[in-house]
Amino acid sequence: MEFCSLHNFCKWTLTSVYAPCSSEGSDDFIQWFKNIQMNPEADWLILGDFNLIRKPEDRNKPGGDLGNMFKFNEAINYLGINEIVLHGRKFTWSNMQTSPLLEKLDWIFTYPSWAISYPATSAIALDMTPSDHCPCIVNISTAIPKNVIFRFENFWLTHQEFPNIFSNVGAHRLTQTTLLKPSLQR
Repeated sequence: MEFCSLHNFCKWTLTSVYAPCSSEGSDDFIQWFKNIQMNPEADWLILGDFNLIRKPEDRNKPGGDLGNMFKFNEAINYLGINEIVLHGRKFTWSNMQTSPLLEKLDWIFTYPSWAISYPATSAIALDMTPSDHCPCIVNISTAIPKNVIFRFENFWLTHQEFPNIFSNVGAHRLTQTTLLKPSLQR
């Protein structure tokens, strides 16, 4: 699905995935996934239930198909896509048993060009209740948070204009302080 920003009219593509959970289906899906034809310069977000894990730590219990993990990671590397880290919980699926199997099956990927267009993209996983999957919210943003802490740099003292700038700032503050003092004394 293609989207167009009403702010700057930039276009980006969303691909939503619901992959099969059988071994045969996983093989076919990985082959399809690896052969996706998308312009690497495109702003592309691909997300969803891949029904695959990337590493053994993506499960709370031992097991998992190492061959599929290898093939899934190989396809990701082949496509040159990056994962958007999901915050909020380690696992996104549960078999809902008394002693549950938990796995991270939901993934969000982008091409590197996405990070340039939408550098503040983030994703958070919510509570699973009542589903066996947790919903995930992706926040797409171009706004990069800015640091508001003032830091004095020692090398400013060596700059030839520093005394003039400092005296102008100091005189301005002194005037403000003088004007404020009478009203504060009342």
